[in-house]
Amino acid sequence: MEELSVSVPDWANITNDVLRSIADKSGSVKDVVRMSMACRSWQASLVDKKINFPVCLKLAETEDSDKRCFYSTSKEIFELDLPEIRGRRCWGSPYALARPGDKIWTPIVGNIQVVDAIYFRGNLYFSRSNGEICVCEDLYGSHPKAVQFSPSPPHDFDRQYIFDLAGNLCVVARGIIPFVYDDGDDDDDDDDDKQYLRTVEFKIFKLDMHTKSWEEIFSLDDHSLFLRNCSTFAVDGYSGCKPNCIYFTDDIFEYYETKTGNTDTGIYDCRNIKLDIRKRYYENEDIDEYVEGLVEDFPNPEDMQHLLLSPFFQHLWIIPYSC
Repeated sequence: MEELSVSVPDWANITNDVLRSIADKSGSVKDVVRMSMACRSWQASLVDKKINFPVCLKLAETEDSDKRCFYSTSKEIFELDLPEIRGRRCWGSPYALARPGDKIWTPIVGNIQVVDAIYFRGNLYFSRSNGEICVCEDLYGSHPKAVQFSPSPPHDFDRQYIFDLAGNLCVVARGIIPFVYDDGDDDDDDDDDKQYLRTVEFKIFKLDMHTKSWEEIFSLDDHSLFLRNCSTFAVDGYSGCKPNCIYFTDDIFEYYETKTGNTDTGIYDCRNIKLDIRKRYYENEDIDEYVEGLVEDFPNPEDMQHLLLSPFFQHLWIIPYSC
């Protein structure tokens, strides 16, 4: 009987151009890393390949573990061993600053009740709890001081964040309304059902740095915005990021420990920005048809819900960089 010969591809000697093209088209960081470790020839071909890490959400720590989970905008889960941050909170600080070479933090003078901050065009700007924007005088001196820079944007929303959008100083206001959490028990008193807070709307404003006046804008164009106190930022063209969308996470600290199983996190499409849902709600209009499907789940609650709820609150958006 004649034997059949089978041709086996020599994957180790695949041409550099083809291999790099495959790596470029891969939407997975893990796949690119694995490709560079497959064999010596692939490693040599990809040695200078820049890995475009997606934006990640650092999730809450689990009990008695040094491992931390990161959920990317590409919906990949990364688990890292980080014993140095166990039991610690990681976030930006609006109340003090450290410049390159400083060995200690320098406090900022002024009781201004800061809720967010940004370094923008060589200055440090703060968003106050009343919506006003302050700037830091004597930033590079020994006694930095916060002074008023502009009035509050025209909104009555609950929370406000400051960010840089394509070279413009902007503010996004977050509209939150209470919902009732049904525990599913038809036999108990409905009064036992607890309330939770839910983000349903955003408003975006751009500041004229000369006139100190605000202009409401209704689109982020191709940018994606990531919200959290003192770590809010916009990106353009990042892997897995949805353009003209706002990624937000639950940062109402005083309410967090009373959570009933719902977390106010998700992705908001700015095409819905003119629906005025919060106004409809307070005018007693039925908003169920608007709210349903308004916010896309992020992270996926089925595989990450246990890391969204923690009395030791630690969600944080980060942009990883390869060494």
